[in-house]
Amino acid sequence: MLIQAPLPVDIGYIPTGISLALIGCGISFILPPLVSVVMSAAPQGKTGTASGALNAFRQLGATLGVALPGVLMAAAPDLSHGVMSSLLLTGILCLAGSVLVFLYIGGTSTSSSRNR
Repeated sequence: MLIQAPLPVDIGYIPTGISLALIGCGISFILPPLVSVVMSAAPQGKTGTASGALNAFRQLGATLGVALPGVLMAAAPDLSHGVMSSLLLTGILCLAGSVLVFLYIGGTSTSSSRNR
């Protein structure tokens, strides 16, 4: 998203297709490990609750991920500025979330290896 944000509106199909493919691949690479981490972190007998909570928050995130950029695009003076600002916001939020998850997973993997 951060790659696509500064591109001009009339850049063409190939750069747009490449950046959208990167976005799609990134999302598809994130979801299976996310489910695995949530299921392995859930205590015995609570995996159904953890799965339901993951699904609920994933759908809430998808809803907000459509609504917030839509609000930014509607408030912008023109479409190209709105698209750029919404992609920048979404990219920064994804990057911040990735850093937090990386730090959290790094912290739990080191603490679990100490306990062994």
